[in-house]
Amino acid sequence: MPVDAAGTPRKVPEYSHCPEPLFRFYAESKVIGWLLTGIEPEANVPLLPAPGPWRSVVRQCTYRDPLQRPQTIAESLYLVERETSPHIDLPIARAQQLMTAAQEGDTNAAGRLLALAADHSDDYELYLDVLPNLEMKAAAPLLLANPEQALTLVHAMTGHVQGDGNGQPHWNESKRAIAWLRGVAVRAAREKQWELLEEAARGMCTWDAASNEWDQHDAIRDWLRQLRGQAAQILAPVLREYPDSAGHFADLTRERTVDMAIRGAINSATSG
Repeated sequence: MPVDAAGTPRKVPEYSHCPEPLFRFYAESKVIGWLLTGIEPEANVPLLPAPGPWRSVVRQCTYRDPLQRPQTIAESLYLVERETSPHIDLPIARAQQLMTAAQEGDTNAAGRLLALAADHSDDYELYLDVLPNLEMKAAAPLLLANPEQALTLVHAMTGHVQGDGNGQPHWNESKRAIAWLRGVAVRAAREKQWELLEEAARGMCTWDAASNEWDQHDAIRDWLRQLRGQAAQILAPVLREYPDSAGHFADLTRERTVDMAIRGAINSATSG
C-alpha cells in the first residue's frame, strides 16, 4: 500500500473516486489487518485477522466493491463501536431483533441481519432458526448485490449440515436449510450469477443428500425441470458430485422435456 513520507497511506488512482475520509478509513482498516496478521497488505487481497471484534470491522471496511463498505463516517464509527464495545447480547438475540424489524418494514434491517450472519458463520442457531425466516424476496436483492457476502452465507449454511455439535439437524432445520439454499440458487440462476448458483446448488445437494425431506425433493425436482442452457450445465456436475441427492430425482431421466444435461447427470450419478 503506498504511503507518504510520514508513513500515512496515500491514495492511489484505483481509489481516487472515494471521499478522502472514507478512503482513509479503508486504508486504516488495511493497516489494522496488517498489524493483527503480520502480513503486508496488497490491493484487492482480503487480509482478515483471526476471529474477534476487529475481523468484522476489517472485512466490512475492505470489501473489494466500495459500495459494499460503510458509506459514511457515521456508519464506519457505528461499525467499530458495535463490534469492539463490550456487550453481553448474543448474536442470536440481535438477529431476532433485526428479523422483527425487517418484518415490520425496516428497509435496513435485512441488510444488517445478513451482515450479522456473515460475521458469525459458526452460529448454528442464527443460521437455522433465524436466517431462513427472512423472506427471499427481501434477501435476494441484497445477496445478489454483494456476491462476496452471499458466498460467505452459503458456505456457512452448507457447513452446518453436521449439526450444532450436540446431534444431527432436526428435520425442520433440514427443510429450512434446503429451502433457503434453493432460494438463493434460483435467484442466482435468474441473474446469471454462476458462481453463486454453483455454490448454493452444492449446499442444497449437501443437505438434501443428508436428509430425506419429501417436500423439498418435490421443490427441487420442479426447479430442475425448468433449468436450461448454462444454468443446467452448471447444475449437471453438481448432481454428479452428489449421487445421494441426485438419486431423489431419478424419475427426471425419463422426462423428455428436462434439459439433457440434467438428465445425463442424474443418470450418470445413479447408474453406478
